[in-house]
Amino acid sequence: MRNLIIIAAIFVACLYSATAQYSDSTKVDSLISKGVELHNTGDYRSALELYEEALQLSPGSSLIHYEMSLSYFSLGFYEKALEHINRVKETDGKYEKEAILLKSSILDALYKYDEAERILKDAVAKYGDNCLFYYNLAHINYKQEKDDKAAGFLIEAIRANHSHANSHFLLGRIMSKYARKSQAIMSFYYFLLLEPDSPKSKISLKLIDNLIALGVTKNNSDDSSKAKVYISPDTTNLFAEADIYLSLMAAGDYAPHFDESLNDDLFIAQTVAFFTLLENTMQKNADSKSFAINFYTKFFTDLHKAGYTGTFCRYIRQSVSQRSIDDLKQHNAELVKFEEWLNSYYNKQ
Repeated sequence: MRNLIIIAAIFVACLYSATAQYSDSTKVDSLISKGVELHNTGDYRSALELYEEALQLSPGSSLIHYEMSLSYFSLGFYEKALEHINRVKETDGKYEKEAILLKSSILDALYKYDEAERILKDAVAKYGDNCLFYYNLAHINYKQEKDDKAAGFLIEAIRANHSHANSHFLLGRIMSKYARKSQAIMSFYYFLLLEPDSPKSKISLKLIDNLIALGVTKNNSDDSSKAKVYISPDTTNLFAEADIYLSLMAAGDYAPHFDESLNDDLFIAQTVAFFTLLENTMQKNADSKSFAINFYTKFFTDLHKAGYTGTFCRYIRQSVSQRSIDDLKQHNAELVKFEEWLNSYYNKQ
């Protein structure tokens, strides 16, 4: 009888322990969930308070340490962020990739570029091609003005995921820096295809405007419609002919180009001319291994041949043109066909 009482007591204790553990686990999940909601609204400090409470109940949780690191990073407390990201267990594959990306961003913010690059390259070796690993590698090198390396990593990022808008945007910025007009414009065009209505969309359209006008200055005469074109031939640039024509086109459209933002009709006309030039460039460099030729030029040449240049132009000008938005609504069937063409194009790749 005494043995039965002892066994019953042990059973009750185990049941109580299991119930308490279940209760703690449920509370931890609730605290993390509420913390994430607060973080997403920008209330990082309140989120951290909930994570601290959750950490008391589950001190070894990789998820809690990850979320705390993310909130500290968002607040700019990079050392604290690094402290918590280092507590995410490497064996916990569920969070490892996210932890690597966050840690590399923290190290980047702390100017520990070599360490950040090392862990990202190790991650590529372990997990294979990953768009975000490559993008972070590009960003690290871009900050150090190692633009060739940055561009190379961005190309790898796009190959891994052509829909990563920021990779196209940053590649456009790098190409702009070196006056690679056609390559930069194509990068921005592709970014706008992916992200047509955002603050960066407006920036991209302005940069395209500036690139077309690059090398064109107002003539010091009474005739304000005249312009001078300055050309520096670059024999290493596969798009030299297209770049020169862009300048000549800007000079020809000088008055509307410089007096106000490009209107829809002019933008479409310039894009049609540009895509026609790209087709010629494609034909001349059919055997080229250039990423710009085989990815961007091929895509925009095929888009133009399919007859969707006008729809494309209106679609990417939504951030600056109400008329483009109205036209897309009025010709929704054409927009649907364009989307179907895009899906079909990528399914064949």
